[in-house]
Amino acid sequence: MTAVEQPEDPEELIPVDDPEQPIRFSRLKLFSKSPAHFAAALPEESSALDVGSAAHAMILGVGREVIAYPGKVRRGKEWEAFQGDHPDALILTKAEYGRASRMAKAVNDNADARRVLDGIREQTMFWKLNGRLCRGTPDVRSDQFVTELKTGETSDPRFFPFKMRRFRYDAQLAWYSDGAVLAGHPDPKEHYVVAVEAAYPHVVTVFKVTRWIANGRKSLRLWWERLLQCEAANEWPGYSQSVVDLDPLEEELEMLDAGEVAAARPDWADGEPPFA
Repeated sequence: MTAVEQPEDPEELIPVDDPEQPIRFSRLKLFSKSPAHFAAALPEESSALDVGSAAHAMILGVGREVIAYPGKVRRGKEWEAFQGDHPDALILTKAEYGRASRMAKAVNDNADARRVLDGIREQTMFWKLNGRLCRGTPDVRSDQFVTELKTGETSDPRFFPFKMRRFRYDAQLAWYSDGAVLAGHPDPKEHYVVAVEAAYPHVVTVFKVTRWIANGRKSLRLWWERLLQCEAANEWPGYSQSVVDLDPLEEELEMLDAGEVAAARPDWADGEPPFA
């Protein structure tokens, strides 16, 4: 296995609409929707006031500086001057900054979270798969493990499996883990997700991902095979290429959020739902 030398500025070397651009997980994952979504490859919108992103930066200590604006209203000359003095910073209100800081403290106070977040943070890797250039930036990587830090509405072990499946964290961890090996690094045998709730008291749960990884790798193989097929045929279909007979399915519960699942299937409330 040969590591791929990192381009100095891959975004300039390979235009966004070029099919030869490095494949990232965030784009490959779109095959879980349809090839049409992958082909569109629209960038995800993000808010400059994303408290979760701010907490993420505070916890990992990488990325943009996070600061609080001391004023009351974010408009006018005072606000414009503050922006001008901090052009590269993620600027939050005092309340938002306080919440992000509490989230960061909750994670840093958790010994298990500190242990699995102790490694190389947000280092971009490049590798080749079937001759195609790929790219990935895990939150934390070491010789032993790969860890992703997630902020959101729940870290409850009863409901987090739904979020795991919905956002395909299993495939994301597999992508980074396998990519590390193909990039010439040691094989990280362990995989973790550190989840912290955005709402007070910002409960933190550290999940060790074991049998999910095999499922993630299976999905990656299927998406990759479909990518090659669509490229060869130059066809990028949507969800279905025929009329769909609409019948209720058990799998529809996968699309519900934690509260809806609890209401729809109270018998799942005290245990892990079955896998599809």
